[in-house]
Amino acid sequence: MKHRDLNSNFQRILGLHKNGLKLPFRIVLLLVLSSIFIPVPTQAQESIRLDAPRANEASVGEPRFPIEDAYRLGRSDEIRIRLFGVDPDFFERERYIIPVDGRLNLPWVGEVRVDGLTIREAETQIESSYAPFIKNPNVTVTLVSPRSLRVVVAGEIQRPGSYTLTPREQGVGGGLAEVGGNPNDWPTVITAIQAAGGLQQQADLRNVQLRRLDQNGSTRNLNVDLWALLQGENAPQDFTLRDGDTILVPTATVLDPSEAQRIAIANFSPDGIAINIAGEVKTPGLVDLRPNSSLNQAILAAGGFDNPRAKSGSANLIRLNPDGTVVNRIIQVDYSEPLNEETNPALREGDIVLISTSNLARTSDFLSLVGGAINSVINPIFQVLGIFNILNNNNN
Repeated sequence: MKHRDLNSNFQRILGLHKNGLKLPFRIVLLLVLSSIFIPVPTQAQESIRLDAPRANEASVGEPRFPIEDAYRLGRSDEIRIRLFGVDPDFFERERYIIPVDGRLNLPWVGEVRVDGLTIREAETQIESSYAPFIKNPNVTVTLVSPRSLRVVVAGEIQRPGSYTLTPREQGVGGGLAEVGGNPNDWPTVITAIQAAGGLQQQADLRNVQLRRLDQNGSTRNLNVDLWALLQGENAPQDFTLRDGDTILVPTATVLDPSEAQRIAIANFSPDGIAINIAGEVKTPGLVDLRPNSSLNQAILAAGGFDNPRAKSGSANLIRLNPDGTVVNRIIQVDYSEPLNEETNPALREGDIVLISTSNLARTSDFLSLVGGAINSVINPIFQVLGIFNILNNNNN
């Protein structure tokens, strides 16, 4: 080992002693000798060397995330640990990614378990580990890059299921606090609903349930009133999510048309719905409409009734329910009617609108069919008779 390496280690040990490290002289001597003859092992985790600022400083351009007291550290979280009041070279490494077993390998104290702890609890745990060696240790823990969250979205959702949501990193500079940032970068209830394709039109926005598993294993049910959020009320309805959360959107028993219109243009509703228009319209086929579009709008989007073939007074609305049942309604069409459930209902994703053929067109089609059949029989007869006439003329 070179002389400057020995001097560096010796100065580090003296610096720790001056800053409150309570070690007997014999241990100090042993550490000095070990620094000469015993190579220093590498830490299990990959080291990132950073200069350690004091508690009132903030690094420029480093990602930050808003931290709630309820957030608990877990596997794959990346955190930064700072131990103030000691030589900066003592804590050579500041950033750690929490491993599978949730234990960090820290200088001098070895393994410290932090998974399942809040940021504040992790700080207290690490301070307790250093207390036998350092007088009044001061530790700060910062969440640098949180793990992805796995949540379940169910109920009146376009694509219910399990989703992985990742918080967005945010560059922060200047005088922002160590723990903080823009709360809009953290996944929320609306973020999960958007990832699942948006709400179904029958969703009950006032009684969305957020189910969360607490640290003690019990389940908490939080009521989320998204309608209040649409109304601009100040209540914090768009809760931030935690790993393992479940969002359940119930079915509304009664849905006011004016409310349905407001829900359709909200950012947690799908951008559009696909409706199949069949039968006697000018351009039958798949039609893309805005959510909560009416039956009249669908017919007009397909070019309107194909007169005189269309039975323009009515339409069949065929709907497949989530439970597998099929509803077939005959609705009297009146373009002057506003959106209402009886004569101009709001359509849903996957609805089929069938415009029947008028009686006059059916009769005409029948006669054409019968006439074609008769012609197929009579024409060969006339052809045979024509051949006989030709033969008779030749004989004469």
